[in-house]
Amino acid sequence: MYVKTTVKLVKQVAMVAQQQYSSWQEFRTSFLIGRQFWWAQTTSESAEKMARFVRNLILHPSSLWDLSLD
Repeated sequence: MYVKTTVKLVKQVAMVAQQQYSSWQEFRTSFLIGRQFWWAQTTSESAEKMARFVRNLILHPSSLWDLSLD
């Protein structure tokens, strides 16, 4: 039940994001920048660490960042 609810909410958020960003690349970049400022860590080392996290989210076969919105 929890997983179905989560997937449903993620799809709703993804559809809103599609309306606000011109591409998923723009969304990911904005996410990275926002996360860096939220962490209050804007060093190149922390940026690379966050980029690795996002890369893993994108490349993982069952990533919620790779859901079909149909």
